[in-house]
Parts: sequence; C-alpha cells; structure tokens
Amino acid sequence: MYKPNKKKYDVEKDTAEELTEMQKKFRQGRSKERKQFKDQTNAGYYTVLIFQTREQAEEFNSKVGEKPSEVFIDGLKVAKILGVGIKNETPPMPKFRVSKSFNHLT
Repeated sequence: MYKPNKKKYDVEKDTAEELTEMQKKFRQGRSKERKQFKDQTNAGYYTVLIFQTREQAEEFNSKVGEKPSEVFIDGLKVAKILGVGIKNETPPMPKFRVSKSFNHLT
C-alpha cells in the first residue's frame, strides 16, 4: 500500500543546505585542482644544461638521440644513457570526463 511521505519540506532551508553542500564540494575540487597544478608546474621537475655554444647543445642532443633543436629532453632517457639509476615513478594524472556531446569529434 502506498504511504505518502509525511515529511514537511522547507524549500528555503532545504535549498540552502543543498547549496552549502555543493559549495563544499566545489571548494574541495578547487583545492585539489590547485594542488595538481602546483605539482605539475613545479620548477623542481626541470634541470637546465648550459653549453658554451648552440653547436655544443645540438651535438649533445644528437648524441642522446634527440633532434638537434630539441630543448626539452626526457631526463630518465638521459640518465639511462649516462648509466645513472633513477627510480621511475609516473605521477598520477588528473582524471577528467569529456562530455558525450563531443563524441562526434572522434
């Protein structure tokens, strides 16, 4: 037998509670995104090699198997060539969802 819900709703109060909960979730999401951005753009991920001439830089790149003009080289690749053991830990990538409305583009 059907029993109607006897709970009385207070639209303003219920809506305010829902908005407060949504705001908390947005703040948590923003905080997480800020941390991910900070981690991914941290200058501590980079090492700069400085040569005396452009020709030296191009020679180095060629000897490590890169295009002479390349300016960003995988540090793990160079470490392996140099015989330097470095622990390979791929950092977690951010998860995102793509709207199904974009499926027609693939």
